[in-house]
Amino acid sequence: MQKLNKKAVSIITAVVLVLFTMTCVTIGAENKKAVKKIKQTKKISSSGPSLRLTVMDLSKGDLPIVGLNGTAAAVLSEEHSASEDGLSVKINFNGRGWCGGPKVDRSWAKFTSFNFNAYNPQDKALTFSLVIKDKDSVSNKVGRATWIVIPFVLKPGMNDVSIDLTKAKPYEEERELDLSVIQGWHFSYKFFPEQKWEETSPDEITIFVSNIRVEG
Repeated sequence: MQKLNKKAVSIITAVVLVLFTMTCVTIGAENKKAVKKIKQTKKISSSGPSLRLTVMDLSKGDLPIVGLNGTAAAVLSEEHSASEDGLSVKINFNGRGWCGGPKVDRSWAKFTSFNFNAYNPQDKALTFSLVIKDKDSVSNKVGRATWIVIPFVLKPGMNDVSIDLTKAKPYEEERELDLSVIQGWHFSYKFFPEQKWEETSPDEITIFVSNIRVEG
């Protein structure tokens, strides 16, 4: 009887060891799957732009400059923002005008797109232009043929705008861009009336711009 009990105990012990080993193998395999899934998730989440530079940091008090003719005004706002800081620039245009930033301290040579969010509260789409003055641009109005002028449309509501800098060209010059030096940039409204894409009406409009950046 004792021999039988010892044999039974040995069998039970062996079965327990086998089950324990199988459980460990299963847990190990599940852990490997979990680690692999986490790595895949990290890989996907890092698929955004490798380079990103904030052009105007509203949280630090940066505000755009406006044209001296008094047809544009810009104030800090908490309305219609797509930025993490919840801030936007409320821009009012009353006729032909522009609003943007001065000379940029850092090179844009490695960036491929100019991006921002803009809310259009009007009930119609509006056409604007992004103007960039690169290293070889003549900054005054007489030299606007040397500016990079890129039209864009804002539909009613929130817009996520991405402008391809790799395809941008000077307004009336045959040359390549040199974004190593940015003398300035701005949004213009009704500033190029000779162009068919230029907005003709209405005169007075408002937009909210946020999350202004370049990416590459």
